[in-house]
Amino acid sequence: MSCYQKHIITLLIILSFVNQTVLSQSYTPFELDNVEWVMEQVFPHFGPTDDVQYWTMYTTEEDTVINNSTYRLLYINKHCQDFYDQFHNSVFNDQFVYDNFAVGGLREDSKRLYFYKFEEQPNEPFRFDSGYQRLEEHEEYLLYDFNFAIGDTIHFSTLDLFEVINGDTTFYETPHFTIINSATGQTNGANTYSVSPNISFAFPFAEGSWIEGIGSSYGLFGSYYSYFSRLICYKIDKTVMLGNNCEPCTGLPVSTIDPALTSDVLLFPNPATDKVFIRMEGDKRLKEVTILDQLGRTLIEYSDLDDLQNVEISVMHLPKGIYMVNGVLNTHQSFTRKLIVL
Repeated sequence: MSCYQKHIITLLIILSFVNQTVLSQSYTPFELDNVEWVMEQVFPHFGPTDDVQYWTMYTTEEDTVINNSTYRLLYINKHCQDFYDQFHNSVFNDQFVYDNFAVGGLREDSKRLYFYKFEEQPNEPFRFDSGYQRLEEHEEYLLYDFNFAIGDTIHFSTLDLFEVINGDTTFYETPHFTIINSATGQTNGANTYSVSPNISFAFPFAEGSWIEGIGSSYGLFGSYYSYFSRLICYKIDKTVMLGNNCEPCTGLPVSTIDPALTSDVLLFPNPATDKVFIRMEGDKRLKEVTILDQLGRTLIEYSDLDDLQNVEISVMHLPKGIYMVNGVLNTHQSFTRKLIVL
């Protein structure tokens, strides 16, 4: 074999290797048509009660146009929760099933995935594992940016959070960013990267994954909330592409979220300082009311209200913060409202 032929063969081998490398590094765009994400989050109580687990399922459907940009509508399909005692026995669980409950829109542009948040509904339950609920309404947010080099830090929108210390609430801005650590191979043919989000439980030592075309191992909104959160299922056209726990709510009792309750349940004043009132409109009447903190602990409970139309609740003993008000009506409908105590 001549020297010239050897050079040609060597060149062909190099070109073949380069071609394979380029193919393996080709970007996998997000599939936004008939997609389903299921996220799980565990809240450790570190006390007399054990963990609380939450699961949320999101699906995509038709397109919509917002500010001259086309988005794929993102719907919440169902949400369920399970509370455990210190022996990890389930003591309370339920699930909420939704009908056409769009929370926002998704669009991809130049390897970047954006989320536009819709206005939250008054009867929309507060979901701890849904990072989108910490975002401002009628704004677009960057969820993922795959235009990076290994070692880069991707910055996201700053959010307002609060903490309660000795009964005093302090509001502060929290920067959100993710460090891209390394390329770790492929998941279902899509490039996968080791990342460290600064909002994870053990930053910078905790590591998760970004997966092209899917999102994060922390869930769809992992860029904004990854505290004990993980993606447990991902489907395209009802076909499971990732995960093996795609129906975590199966068997749990169902609470129906009825959009008709939007104007039938009045909670005021909100924010409140010492008292809060719940008023029912029309023929709706209250049977049960509970107020829970952000760890899901019941702080106030009225289990037999004898079909009252108006209820007055003292909240002056509650620390400043954000709470959930859950109610059950005489029509067997349920509602959830967010309450701010100042």
